[in-house]
Amino acid sequence: MASPSKQSARVTFHPGTVQFEPKPKRSRKQYAKMTTEIFSEFQSEDITDAMLAEAAQLFSEHYGVWATPPPGRRGGKPGTRVKLSGPRLRSQCLPAGSRCSYARVTVDGTLAGNAFACRWDYQGRQVCWVTQLVVHRDYRERRLATRLLETLRDTDDEIFGIMSSHPAACIAIAKACARDGNGLLYPEIVCADTM
Repeated sequence: MASPSKQSARVTFHPGTVQFEPKPKRSRKQYAKMTTEIFSEFQSEDITDAMLAEAAQLFSEHYGVWATPPPGRRGGKPGTRVKLSGPRLRSQCLPAGSRCSYARVTVDGTLAGNAFACRWDYQGRQVCWVTQLVVHRDYRERRLATRLLETLRDTDDEIFGIMSSHPAACIAIAKACARDGNGLLYPEIVCADTM
């Protein structure tokens, strides 16, 4: 009996200048308790303005803070939260005419995380590009980001990328694309900086 062939993934990182919030130090007792988790996925045409307003609020409160931009680049006021409105979220993460998806997780009725992704064909291969991934700070380190990305996966995706250079996002996408019983799900994973 022949042994299954070994496959490997190529992970490409495109580094840049970003400021990450420090990881809070807390004991297991300080984590919010989670009893009911509900993962949902929606296609572009089913995403309402109310969903986007809620997603924009999650982003504005839990995504991150502005760093001092490199010389010659513009950005927000250093140290202030990065903010986004629902209409801007729609224009940036759900471009008209594209195949986009929105995955979210609620924990005990609270929006605990979400992810937006767009798909297109490139040289005969389907690309899934995650344009945003946010997890509420009280629900981090519980595999919610990984499970959101798994929710977005499609068996036809051959390249899976994320518009982030944040280490937690890159680890989550690597875990979401990990081996199943048949080898790697995605032969190419790309993490790109948003700046």
